[in-house]
Amino acid sequence: MSKGLIVSTSSIEDEERGAILRVKRLLEELEPYDKNLFVIKFFKKGKKRKSGVQIEYFPLKLHDLPKMLIHFLKGAPLSNLLYSRKDITKRLDEFDKIIFHLSRTYQEPYPESKTSIDICESMSENFLMRYKLSNHLSWKRYFYYFESRRLEKFEKKISSIEGLQKFFITEKDQLFLKNTNCEVIPNKIYRDIVKKNDERINFYKCIFLGHVDYEPNIVSIIKTSKMLGKIDKSYELHVVGRFNLRSKQRLEKFKNIYLHGFVEFFDDIFSDALCGLSLVENTTGMQNKVLDYFTNSLPAIVSKQVQEGLPDKSPAMVLFKEELLENYLLELRKPQVRDKIIDKGYNYLLGLNS
Repeated sequence: MSKGLIVSTSSIEDEERGAILRVKRLLEELEPYDKNLFVIKFFKKGKKRKSGVQIEYFPLKLHDLPKMLIHFLKGAPLSNLLYSRKDITKRLDEFDKIIFHLSRTYQEPYPESKTSIDICESMSENFLMRYKLSNHLSWKRYFYYFESRRLEKFEKKISSIEGLQKFFITEKDQLFLKNTNCEVIPNKIYRDIVKKNDERINFYKCIFLGHVDYEPNIVSIIKTSKMLGKIDKSYELHVVGRFNLRSKQRLEKFKNIYLHGFVEFFDDIFSDALCGLSLVENTTGMQNKVLDYFTNSLPAIVSKQVQEGLPDKSPAMVLFKEELLENYLLELRKPQVRDKIIDKGYNYLLGLNS
């Protein structure tokens, strides 16, 4: 049988969130090939087979360091050169179809005619936004700017390679418009839909799902908290996602924010919530979060940017103006309105998974 390969920094052995769900989506693109997954790590090594996929881990080795230095001098982004592995490039010719998951796993040289890269979204724009949102006194701010400039050049280089197929989550990404040989592969959800008991709804409980330490997310959390506080002091924003001590200290002064951290199952937190909120200005990583809202029977209220990053016509409520939020929340208290949106969410997910 012909052999297909995904090169990623994420393994299907990891918890099923974000990047891992994307890897599962890309594995579907390898049909009917024999499925292989090369996972780039700093220390972990070994082989394992899971769910019909042969997984192999590639740690950093001494012979990778000269290649990393050469790439750095040539202007490669740090997020790419750190994952450069000589042992992977030596084996690419073994495979009949290859997909690099995210630009950071891109390896040279590669067999061009059978290779694709899952760009997903523009990372240079992502790092530039993180630069703009970072504290002026933080060293991270300057790293983000430095990396965004290198990523911009790197993405232009990839865009210019006509024989290299590129995958995106949405056709509205700025890189999609600049590339030839592109294909849109939207994300899917891989969990059973959770039905909700309307009688338990807490009209003042809202959810934000996402990694708290990620700058666009924490800025959105603070902004959303203030918006809810202006409407009614009784509103609560329950935040589900990993956070460090610094982020916790930054959010502690907002009395309507409840930090839950990472949770394995959403049921206990989501079951009585009114809605899920995603009023983020950058769409990176937000697709799966909004799909999680729909899967857990939560109507989603999203920013225009997040809506544009979702596949097809999402049934999320789009907040074009801040002053509309109060009306949206009041509308969602009506069972017939909420149930109609939830049903649209179910049908939307079924369409993505068909």
